[in-house]
Amino acid sequence: MQNCHACNGELEQKAIVKGKCPRCGALLRKLSARTIDDTRLRDEDGESKPIELILDESEESIDLDATDTDQGGATIELGSFLDLEQYKRDHPSYGEL
Repeated sequence: MQNCHACNGELEQKAIVKGKCPRCGALLRKLSARTIDDTRLRDEDGESKPIELILDESEESIDLDATDTDQGGATIELGSFLDLEQYKRDHPSYGEL
């Protein structure tokens, strides 16, 4: 049996069909109809196939080269494309009104 996500009250099939909790009036969330039992994981007879996990248990180490991630880039001067004084005149802040 399902419970309401808002009040945690038990829901009857009638309330689920209506999509509304009879106790608190919350609209009920739709649940996905999919399950983990996927049809692609079945053999020719229709039986579920077990899922095989393949783990790499080798002791081999992978050496990675460290790279410098703190490289400086070009600095952009705001004055080269923005007139700050003109911007302040066109867009005054609340304290300057």
